[in-house]
Amino acid sequence: MTTEAELEQQMDDKIQKMLDNNLQVQQLITDKKKETQTITYGPLTLKVKAIIDRKMRRTLVRAQTAITGKEGEEQVEVGEEQLYGLLANLCIDEPFTHPSAWRSIDDQTGKVPDIFWHVMNKLMETDDKIKKFR
Repeated sequence: MTTEAELEQQMDDKIQKMLDNNLQVQQLITDKKKETQTITYGPLTLKVKAIIDRKMRRTLVRAQTAITGKEGEEQVEVGEEQLYGLLANLCIDEPFTHPSAWRSIDDQTGKVPDIFWHVMNKLMETDDKIKKFR
């Protein structure tokens, strides 16, 4: 006998197969992968993903959850590591795709939180412009 979870998985698989065979969906996915934005912060120029996709949104929520419940130094340490991972996920060019690069930049400058919020604000501005255009 098939369980409800198995039926749901079968339906998900069937829908995914239909999406995989849909040329319009494939074009949308291809276009998304090409969409980038160049953001400048002082002398630093970053090529980043122009869209905050589902993976990134989930990473943001996990980062927020990881920080919640922690206190003091542990909260700061967990928050910093999450921040480095988020920036690495957004960036396209080496060496910025590695959390360790952001850790090193933060150790040397202390500006990584500012860079992160600058990038996020620029991406949100672009998102707002797109929504208004539609």
